[in-house]
Amino acid sequence: MIYTAIVQRALLWAAVLVMLSNTSQLAAGEHLACREDSPLNTASDCVTPISTLKDPARRLEISKQARKRYLINLIVDNRNGDYRWGPESSRGKDVPKGTVKQYEWNTSGIFPNTHRNYWVYVPAQYRSDEPAALMVFQDGDRFLNETNMPTLAVMENLIHKGEMPVTIAVFVEPGRPQGNVQATTIRSSQRQIEYDKQNDHYARLLLEEILPEVRRSYNISDDPRMRAIGGASSGAMAAWNVAWQRPDAFGNVVSFIGSYTDIHGGHNVPMNVRRHPTKPIRVFMQSGLYDFQLEFGDWALANQSMASALAYAGYDYRFVFGDGGHDTQHAAAILADAFRWIWKAN
Repeated sequence: MIYTAIVQRALLWAAVLVMLSNTSQLAAGEHLACREDSPLNTASDCVTPISTLKDPARRLEISKQARKRYLINLIVDNRNGDYRWGPESSRGKDVPKGTVKQYEWNTSGIFPNTHRNYWVYVPAQYRSDEPAALMVFQDGDRFLNETNMPTLAVMENLIHKGEMPVTIAVFVEPGRPQGNVQATTIRSSQRQIEYDKQNDHYARLLLEEILPEVRRSYNISDDPRMRAIGGASSGAMAAWNVAWQRPDAFGNVVSFIGSYTDIHGGHNVPMNVRRHPTKPIRVFMQSGLYDFQLEFGDWALANQSMASALAYAGYDYRFVFGDGGHDTQHAAAILADAFRWIWKAN
Protein backbone atom coordinates (compact mmCIF):
# COMPACT_ATOMS: atom_id res chain seq x y z
CA MET A 1 0.00 0.00 0.00
CA ILE A 2 2.77 2.44 0.91
CA TYR A 3 4.67 1.65 -2.29
CA THR A 4 1.48 2.11 -4.37
CA ALA A 5 0.95 5.53 -2.80
CA ILE A 6 4.53 6.53 -3.61
CA VAL A 7 4.11 5.43 -7.22
CA GLN A 8 0.82 7.31 -7.56
CA ARG A 9 2.41 10.45 -6.14
CA ALA A 10 5.34 10.18 -8.59
CA LEU A 11 2.97 9.78 -11.52
CA LEU A 12 0.91 12.74 -10.31
CA TRP A 13 4.00 14.94 -10.13
CA ALA A 14 4.99 13.80 -13.63
CA ALA A 15 1.62 14.91 -14.98
CA VAL A 16 1.75 18.22 -13.08
CA LEU A 17 5.22 19.06 -14.34
CA VAL A 18 4.38 18.16 -17.93
CA MET A 19 1.12 20.15 -17.97
CA LEU A 20 1.93 23.16 -15.83
CA SER A 21 5.62 23.87 -16.29
CA ASN A 22 6.29 27.05 -18.25
CA THR A 23 9.91 26.12 -18.85
CA SER A 24 11.23 25.71 -22.36
CA GLN A 25 11.76 22.24 -23.85
CA LEU A 26 15.20 20.67 -23.96
CA ALA A 27 16.29 18.13 -26.55
CA ALA A 28 17.80 14.79 -25.61
CA GLY A 29 21.56 15.02 -25.61
CA GLU A 30 21.60 18.58 -24.28
CA HIS A 31 23.33 19.11 -20.95
CA LEU A 32 21.41 21.47 -18.70
CA ALA A 33 24.56 23.52 -18.16
CA CYS A 34 25.23 23.83 -21.90
CA ARG A 35 22.38 25.87 -23.32
CA GLU A 36 23.33 28.71 -25.64
CA ASP A 37 21.04 31.11 -23.81
CA SER A 38 22.46 30.21 -20.42
CA PRO A 39 24.97 32.47 -18.68
CA LEU A 40 26.62 29.24 -17.59
CA ASN A 41 27.74 28.55 -21.15
CA THR A 42 31.19 30.07 -20.73
CA ALA A 43 33.50 27.14 -20.00
CA SER A 44 35.23 25.41 -22.88
CA ASP A 45 33.69 22.08 -21.91
CA CYS A 46 30.27 23.72 -21.57
CA VAL A 47 29.70 22.46 -18.03
CA THR A 48 29.72 25.04 -15.24
CA PRO A 49 28.20 24.46 -11.78
CA ILE A 50 24.54 25.43 -11.74
CA SER A 51 24.99 26.40 -8.09
CA THR A 52 27.01 29.42 -9.23
CA LEU A 53 24.02 30.83 -11.11
CA LYS A 54 22.70 33.84 -9.19
CA ASP A 55 19.27 34.08 -10.84
CA PRO A 56 16.94 31.94 -8.65
CA ALA A 57 14.32 31.74 -11.41
CA ARG A 58 16.87 30.24 -13.80
CA ARG A 59 18.02 27.74 -11.19
CA LEU A 60 14.40 26.73 -10.60
CA GLU A 61 13.85 26.31 -14.35
CA ILE A 62 16.87 24.03 -14.65
CA SER A 63 15.77 21.99 -11.63
CA LYS A 64 12.29 21.57 -13.11
CA GLN A 65 13.67 20.44 -16.44
CA ALA A 66 15.93 17.88 -14.77
CA ARG A 67 13.00 16.49 -12.75
CA LYS A 68 10.77 16.35 -15.84
CA ARG A 69 13.38 14.40 -17.75
CA TYR A 70 13.76 11.95 -14.89
CA LEU A 71 10.02 11.31 -14.58
CA ILE A 72 9.42 11.05 -18.32
CA ASN A 73 12.09 8.35 -18.61
CA LEU A 74 10.92 6.45 -15.51
CA ILE A 75 8.86 3.28 -15.91
CA VAL A 76 7.41 1.85 -12.70
CA ASP A 77 7.03 -1.92 -13.04
CA ASN A 78 5.56 -3.12 -9.75
CA ARG A 79 4.50 -6.79 -9.88
CA ASN A 80 4.75 -7.62 -6.16
CA GLY A 81 8.03 -9.35 -6.96
CA ASP A 82 6.37 -11.79 -9.38
CA TYR A 83 8.56 -11.26 -12.42
CA ARG A 84 7.68 -14.07 -14.81
CA TRP A 85 9.32 -14.60 -18.15
CA GLY A 86 7.31 -13.79 -21.25
CA PRO A 87 6.99 -15.80 -24.48
CA GLU A 88 10.11 -14.23 -25.98
CA SER A 89 12.17 -15.87 -23.26
CA SER A 90 11.68 -19.24 -24.98
CA ARG A 91 13.13 -19.86 -28.43
CA GLY A 92 10.41 -19.84 -31.07
CA LYS A 93 9.64 -22.99 -33.03
CA ASP A 94 10.99 -21.74 -36.35
CA VAL A 95 13.79 -19.59 -34.91
CA PRO A 96 17.26 -20.69 -36.05
CA LYS A 97 19.73 -21.50 -33.29
CA GLY A 98 23.21 -19.98 -33.22
CA THR A 99 26.42 -21.47 -31.86
CA VAL A 100 28.41 -20.89 -28.66
CA LYS A 101 32.13 -21.60 -28.30
CA GLN A 102 34.17 -21.42 -25.11
CA TYR A 103 37.67 -19.94 -24.88
CA GLU A 104 40.26 -19.25 -22.17
CA TRP A 105 42.42 -16.20 -21.58
CA ASN A 106 45.48 -16.81 -19.40
CA THR A 107 48.00 -14.28 -20.72
CA SER A 108 46.61 -10.90 -19.71
CA GLY A 109 49.16 -8.13 -19.47
CA ILE A 110 46.60 -5.83 -17.85
CA PHE A 111 45.57 -8.25 -15.10
CA PRO A 112 48.63 -10.53 -14.92
CA ASN A 113 48.53 -14.02 -13.43
CA THR A 114 44.79 -14.36 -13.93
CA HIS A 115 42.69 -16.98 -15.68
CA ARG A 116 39.26 -16.39 -17.20
CA ASN A 117 36.82 -18.09 -19.53
CA TYR A 118 34.84 -16.34 -22.20
CA TRP A 119 32.24 -17.52 -24.67
CA VAL A 120 31.37 -16.26 -28.15
CA TYR A 121 27.83 -16.58 -29.47
CA VAL A 122 27.32 -16.34 -33.23
CA PRO A 123 23.74 -16.16 -34.57
CA ALA A 124 22.67 -18.37 -37.45
CA GLN A 125 22.10 -15.26 -39.60
CA TYR A 126 25.73 -14.09 -39.37
CA ARG A 127 27.56 -13.63 -42.68
CA SER A 128 31.25 -12.82 -42.77
CA ASP A 129 30.83 -10.19 -45.50
CA GLU A 130 28.53 -8.08 -43.28
CA PRO A 131 29.82 -6.51 -40.02
CA ALA A 132 27.79 -7.82 -37.09
CA ALA A 133 26.65 -5.78 -34.11
CA LEU A 134 28.29 -6.62 -30.78
CA MET A 135 27.10 -7.19 -27.23
CA VAL A 136 29.50 -7.88 -24.35
CA PHE A 137 28.20 -9.29 -21.07
CA GLN A 138 30.07 -9.25 -17.76
CA ASP A 139 29.68 -12.30 -15.47
CA GLY A 140 29.30 -14.13 -18.75
CA ASP A 141 28.58 -17.54 -17.26
CA ARG A 142 25.54 -16.12 -15.46
CA PHE A 143 24.12 -14.53 -18.59
CA LEU A 144 24.60 -17.83 -20.44
CA ASN A 145 22.84 -19.85 -17.74
CA GLU A 146 19.36 -20.26 -19.25
CA THR A 147 17.79 -21.02 -15.88
CA ASN A 148 18.99 -17.59 -14.72
CA MET A 149 18.79 -15.37 -17.82
CA PRO A 150 17.17 -16.21 -21.18
CA THR A 151 19.79 -14.19 -23.03
CA LEU A 152 20.31 -16.38 -26.08
CA ALA A 153 16.62 -17.19 -26.55
CA VAL A 154 15.71 -13.50 -26.40
CA MET A 155 18.49 -12.53 -28.82
CA GLU A 156 17.56 -15.24 -31.30
CA ASN A 157 13.87 -14.36 -31.21
CA LEU A 158 14.51 -10.65 -31.71
CA ILE A 159 17.10 -11.18 -34.46
CA HIS A 160 14.68 -13.53 -36.23
CA LYS A 161 11.92 -10.88 -36.10
CA GLY A 162 14.26 -8.09 -37.19
CA GLU A 163 13.88 -6.25 -33.86
CA MET A 164 17.60 -6.21 -33.22
CA PRO A 165 20.51 -6.48 -35.64
CA VAL A 166 22.49 -9.63 -36.33
CA THR A 167 24.62 -9.57 -33.17
CA ILE A 168 27.65 -11.47 -31.97
CA ALA A 169 27.72 -11.71 -28.18
CA VAL A 170 30.80 -12.15 -26.00
CA PHE A 171 30.27 -13.43 -22.45
CA VAL A 172 33.28 -12.73 -20.21
CA GLU A 173 34.01 -14.06 -16.73
CA PRO A 174 35.90 -12.00 -14.16
CA GLY A 175 39.47 -13.12 -13.65
CA ARG A 176 40.60 -15.63 -11.07
CA PRO A 177 44.11 -16.16 -9.75
CA GLN A 178 45.94 -18.74 -11.84
CA GLY A 179 46.25 -22.03 -10.02
CA ASN A 180 42.83 -21.51 -8.45
CA VAL A 181 40.74 -21.97 -11.59
CA GLN A 182 37.83 -23.65 -9.79
CA ALA A 183 37.24 -20.74 -7.43
CA THR A 184 33.98 -18.92 -8.12
CA THR A 185 33.41 -16.77 -5.04
CA ILE A 186 33.85 -13.00 -5.14
CA ARG A 187 36.61 -13.14 -2.52
CA SER A 188 38.75 -15.51 -4.55
CA SER A 189 38.28 -13.64 -7.82
CA GLN A 190 39.20 -10.22 -9.05
CA ARG A 191 35.61 -9.28 -9.70
CA GLN A 192 35.47 -6.12 -7.62
CA ILE A 193 38.94 -5.04 -8.69
CA GLU A 194 38.08 -5.42 -12.36
CA TYR A 195 34.46 -4.31 -12.29
CA ASP A 196 34.18 -1.60 -9.61
CA LYS A 197 37.44 0.34 -9.78
CA GLN A 198 37.09 3.66 -11.58
CA ASN A 199 39.87 3.34 -14.13
CA ASP A 200 40.35 2.14 -17.71
CA HIS A 201 41.95 -1.23 -16.91
CA TYR A 202 38.90 -3.38 -17.59
CA ALA A 203 38.10 -1.43 -20.76
CA ARG A 204 41.64 -2.13 -21.93
CA LEU A 205 41.28 -5.84 -21.13
CA LEU A 206 38.28 -6.02 -23.44
CA LEU A 207 39.51 -3.72 -26.20
CA GLU A 208 43.18 -4.68 -26.27
CA GLU A 209 43.04 -8.38 -25.39
CA ILE A 210 39.69 -10.19 -25.55
CA LEU A 211 37.95 -8.53 -28.49
CA PRO A 212 40.97 -8.59 -30.82
CA GLU A 213 41.00 -12.37 -30.36
CA VAL A 214 37.30 -12.55 -31.22
CA ARG A 215 37.76 -10.34 -34.27
CA ARG A 216 40.35 -12.71 -35.68
CA SER A 217 37.43 -14.98 -36.54
CA TYR A 218 34.47 -12.67 -36.95
CA ASN A 219 33.58 -9.45 -38.75
CA ILE A 220 32.35 -7.02 -36.07
CA SER A 221 31.25 -3.44 -36.61
CA ASP A 222 33.52 -0.59 -35.46
CA ASP A 223 30.54 1.74 -35.07
CA PRO A 224 29.96 2.38 -31.32
CA ARG A 225 26.23 2.73 -32.03
CA MET A 226 26.29 -0.93 -33.09
CA ARG A 227 28.01 -2.04 -29.91
CA ALA A 228 26.45 -2.60 -26.49
CA ILE A 229 27.87 -3.69 -23.16
CA GLY A 230 25.91 -4.90 -20.16
CA GLY A 231 25.90 -6.57 -16.80
CA ALA A 232 24.27 -6.83 -13.40
CA SER A 233 25.38 -5.39 -10.06
CA SER A 234 29.14 -4.79 -10.26
CA GLY A 235 28.94 -6.09 -13.83
CA ALA A 236 26.68 -3.14 -14.63
CA MET A 237 29.19 -0.80 -13.02
CA ALA A 238 31.88 -2.30 -15.27
CA ALA A 239 29.67 -1.90 -18.34
CA TRP A 240 29.05 1.78 -17.61
CA ASN A 241 32.69 2.43 -16.83
CA VAL A 242 33.88 0.84 -20.10
CA ALA A 243 31.48 2.98 -22.14
CA TRP A 244 32.37 6.10 -20.10
CA GLN A 245 36.08 5.49 -20.63
CA ARG A 246 35.68 4.52 -24.29
CA PRO A 247 32.51 5.93 -25.87
CA ASP A 248 34.27 5.55 -29.21
CA ALA A 249 34.04 1.77 -28.71
CA PHE A 250 30.66 1.29 -26.97
CA GLY A 251 27.63 3.52 -27.47
CA ASN A 252 25.04 1.49 -25.53
CA VAL A 253 24.87 0.23 -21.94
CA VAL A 254 22.49 -2.27 -20.30
CA SER A 255 22.58 -1.84 -16.52
CA PHE A 256 20.70 -4.18 -14.18
CA ILE A 257 20.75 -3.46 -10.40
CA GLY A 258 23.93 -1.43 -10.94
CA SER A 259 26.41 -1.02 -8.07
CA TYR A 260 26.67 2.78 -8.19
CA THR A 261 27.66 2.62 -4.52
CA ASP A 262 30.83 3.06 -2.48
CA ILE A 263 32.68 0.00 -3.76
CA HIS A 264 35.97 1.39 -5.05
CA GLY A 265 34.38 4.80 -5.59
CA GLY A 266 31.30 3.89 -7.61
CA HIS A 267 29.18 6.33 -5.60
CA ASN A 268 30.99 9.16 -7.40
CA VAL A 269 29.76 8.07 -10.83
CA PRO A 270 26.48 10.08 -10.81
CA MET A 271 28.40 13.23 -9.82
CA ASN A 272 30.88 12.67 -12.63
CA VAL A 273 27.99 12.34 -15.08
CA ARG A 274 26.61 15.69 -13.94
CA ARG A 275 29.93 17.50 -14.08
CA HIS A 276 31.22 16.36 -17.47
CA PRO A 277 30.03 16.99 -21.01
CA THR A 278 27.44 14.54 -22.30
CA LYS A 279 28.94 11.52 -24.03
CA PRO A 280 27.27 9.63 -26.92
CA ILE A 281 26.03 6.75 -24.73
CA ARG A 282 22.48 5.35 -24.53
CA VAL A 283 21.58 3.59 -21.27
CA PHE A 284 18.89 1.09 -20.24
CA MET A 285 18.69 0.79 -16.44
CA GLN A 286 16.74 -1.43 -14.06
CA SER A 287 16.59 -1.49 -10.27
CA GLY A 288 14.14 -2.35 -7.50
CA LEU A 289 12.70 -1.05 -4.26
CA TYR A 290 14.11 -3.98 -2.26
CA ASP A 291 17.61 -3.87 -3.74
CA PHE A 292 20.55 -4.07 -1.32
CA GLN A 293 21.07 -1.79 1.66
CA LEU A 294 24.62 -2.40 2.88
CA GLU A 295 27.51 -0.50 4.38
CA PHE A 296 28.44 0.45 0.82
CA GLY A 297 25.14 2.25 0.30
CA ASP A 298 21.53 1.92 -0.81
CA TRP A 299 21.38 0.32 -4.28
CA ALA A 300 17.83 1.49 -5.02
CA LEU A 301 18.65 5.11 -4.20
CA ALA A 302 22.00 4.86 -5.98
CA ASN A 303 20.30 3.77 -9.19
CA GLN A 304 17.77 6.57 -8.84
CA SER A 305 20.65 8.99 -8.36
CA MET A 306 22.34 7.64 -11.49
CA ALA A 307 19.14 7.97 -13.52
CA SER A 308 18.66 11.52 -12.22
CA ALA A 309 22.21 12.40 -13.25
CA LEU A 310 21.62 10.98 -16.74
CA ALA A 311 18.48 13.11 -17.01
CA TYR A 312 20.31 16.25 -15.89
CA ALA A 313 23.14 15.64 -18.36
CA GLY A 314 20.79 15.01 -21.27
CA TYR A 315 21.48 11.34 -21.93
CA ASP A 316 19.12 9.15 -23.93
CA TYR A 317 18.17 6.59 -21.30
CA ARG A 318 15.33 4.50 -19.90
CA PHE A 319 14.95 3.58 -16.19
CA VAL A 320 12.68 0.71 -15.14
CA PHE A 321 12.09 0.62 -11.39
CA GLY A 322 10.24 -2.27 -9.78
CA ASP A 323 9.84 -3.94 -6.41
CA GLY A 324 12.45 -6.67 -6.76
CA GLY A 325 15.63 -7.26 -4.81
CA HIS A 326 19.32 -7.65 -5.67
CA ASP A 327 18.80 -10.42 -8.18
CA THR A 328 18.15 -10.76 -11.90
CA GLN A 329 14.51 -11.91 -11.79
CA HIS A 330 13.17 -8.54 -12.93
CA ALA A 331 15.99 -8.14 -15.47
CA ALA A 332 15.25 -11.54 -16.98
CA ALA A 333 11.56 -10.70 -17.31
CA ILE A 334 12.23 -7.47 -19.23
CA LEU A 335 15.29 -8.60 -21.17
CA ALA A 336 13.51 -8.43 -24.53
CA ASP A 337 12.30 -4.89 -23.77
CA ALA A 338 15.82 -3.86 -22.80
CA PHE A 339 17.33 -5.23 -26.02
CA ARG A 340 14.58 -3.69 -28.15
CA TRP A 341 15.12 -0.28 -26.58
CA ILE A 342 18.90 -0.42 -26.89
CA TRP A 343 18.73 -1.25 -30.58
CA LYS A 344 15.70 0.83 -31.58
CA ALA A 345 17.82 3.78 -32.76
CA ASN A 346 20.27 1.58 -34.64
